[in-house]
Amino acid sequence: MAQISRYSALLLLCALPFVLHGPQLISRTEQNQAQKLNIIFDLGGVLVKTSAFKSLQAIGFGTLIKWKLSTRKESSELKSLFYQTLDRTAGSQGNTLGAKDDEGHAMPALMCDWLTGAKTTLQLRIIILRNIRNHPEWFENKHEQLLVARIVQMTFTPKTFVKTRKLIKEGFAFVRECKARGHNLFILSNWDAETFKLMVQKYPDEFGLFDGAITSGDVKNMKPNLSIYKHFTDLLPAESCLFFDDQIENIQAAQSLGIHTFHCAKKKGSSQPDFKAACSALEKLEYVPAPRITYETSC
Repeated sequence: MAQISRYSALLLLCALPFVLHGPQLISRTEQNQAQKLNIIFDLGGVLVKTSAFKSLQAIGFGTLIKWKLSTRKESSELKSLFYQTLDRTAGSQGNTLGAKDDEGHAMPALMCDWLTGAKTTLQLRIIILRNIRNHPEWFENKHEQLLVARIVQMTFTPKTFVKTRKLIKEGFAFVRECKARGHNLFILSNWDAETFKLMVQKYPDEFGLFDGAITSGDVKNMKPNLSIYKHFTDLLPAESCLFFDDQIENIQAAQSLGIHTFHCAKKKGSSQPDFKAACSALEKLEYVPAPRITYETSC
């Protein structure tokens, strides 16, 4: 993959054919060649997902079982406990950036600080773990207190966090298909710079398919803020771009700038998007000169 600091130069090179000649919108009957697109992928929920097994290993099976037996709570409540702890630590609820997680929940402000690089992972661990120790009243019992502390350590320790992520095979199969068709490929994701670097090192072949990447940690901003998309649209014609993301707020922001979009909603009965539908949407855009459109898979 190209160095992240050179993404502007890469985008400019990709833009030259459009700048010099305009977008080449052609049909199958006019020429048996698809137009070259600039395809932009989100990571979480599109190409990368959480490994439940690795996450449980990091937290500790015994820690989880003791918590469940002592509180009678369900695993589905873990994220809420984690978010509540972060909000209490920050003294506020949610964030001012409009950022949401892959389930559509507003991210705590400290999560945004992490993803934009406003605070380092070490700073976050120190601040949050200190508050967990100093405020046992935030938790139902000591098992819950320990469990949330383990989740904090897992999330804000980059090497551990990367171990708990796994690639979506169907997603990267689609990426390879896009590459084989000759399109330019980019990443636009809310990821902190340190963790993203480790992901690239762990999966060099997969991330080597991309021509460049822009992360929230790199530019100190987050989707759905429009300014992060403008790192693309300031250099590339919006009509040449196709953006894949799993969050509707991010899709709507891209649409407002004239970018073609595909909403990677989870297909029915699955934990991942419908990449067959994504491929169909790509084919339509490759050959059909049409106004900006958005595609959405059924939930």
